[in-house]
Amino acid sequence: MQFSDVLSEVLRRVDIVDIARRLGLVIGKREAQYTTALCPFHNDKTPSLALYRQPGNPHFYCFACGARGGVLDLVEKQHRESRTDSFRWLAQEVGVDLPDGMRRGQARDLGSATFGDWMVRHNRDDLLRDFADRRNLDMATLASANAFAVDLNELKVDDLTPGERTAMELAGVLTLRREKLVPVATGRQIVFPVEAEQGFIFRALNDSAEGGKSRRYRFSKGFRKSETRQLSDSLRAHPRPESPGVDP
Repeated sequence: MQFSDVLSEVLRRVDIVDIARRLGLVIGKREAQYTTALCPFHNDKTPSLALYRQPGNPHFYCFACGARGGVLDLVEKQHRESRTDSFRWLAQEVGVDLPDGMRRGQARDLGSATFGDWMVRHNRDDLLRDFADRRNLDMATLASANAFAVDLNELKVDDLTPGERTAMELAGVLTLRREKLVPVATGRQIVFPVEAEQGFIFRALNDSAEGGKSRRYRFSKGFRKSETRQLSDSLRAHPRPESPGVDP
């Protein structure tokens, strides 16, 4: 069974209200669109956490403190475990047997691979070459960094299967904003996968579109931002021959 198929099956079986109860949350009333619970993220006196049973995207939102996330976030926060361990626990709770690779803790790796497959299909060599020319970088340097150039506006979350959505959520590429899963970055981006961190650095091709110079970098969820300096140093060290290095 493919990884995305496993994720889809887990999500198909998940009832976020039942999972919240198993995590020790006190469940409140069932409303038209959600079920309430006492929020575990602040000193909640009346149930202010909304649990949404949205198919393929079970999630929560607290009307009092603003805490939000998907069912994996809820498990991760309550168990204080890694995202991969949280996924394995969730799969066990809903009765889905995981392949050996996922049982050994490779779920996030496989989630990153799902996004990597998407980037391979949508890679724009013309944008990558333009970035290299403007930053005075050798294309071989970007190739050695396994860089991709993609337009993340083409990443249509609604067109992904539930398994693909959760795989990219595991990889930290999708995040929940205003009760909807969206990419962590938008528009044209140079994407640097960083295997040691199992994460991604997104570098905007248009600074103004990403909020100016201070917002030109974005990161997959859970990624250490200090890694950008290591990336900058690496690119500075390999400029185009006979040209000065520049800040990527």
